[in-house]
Amino acid sequence: MNGWWLQYNYITSAALDTGLIVSTIVVFFSLYLTETSAPNWFGNVGALSTADMEGTAVQSVLPAGQTFGPSTWI
Repeated sequence: MNGWWLQYNYITSAALDTGLIVSTIVVFFSLYLTETSAPNWFGNVGALSTADMEGTAVQSVLPAGQTFGPSTWI
């Protein structure tokens, strides 16, 4: 097994790098240049209308100087 890796490690690395570059170019040309819109699913549309995103998740606002929890910790 060591003999194979020592002999073909640079070829394997070059093949993986080339595959990454080719797939990146294919994705770029197939999505961006054809003006394809992103799919409408909860992860990219519904997440923008949650209580956290709109800033309404806080139920009560404490006056200055007060904290949640016990006044002393043991």
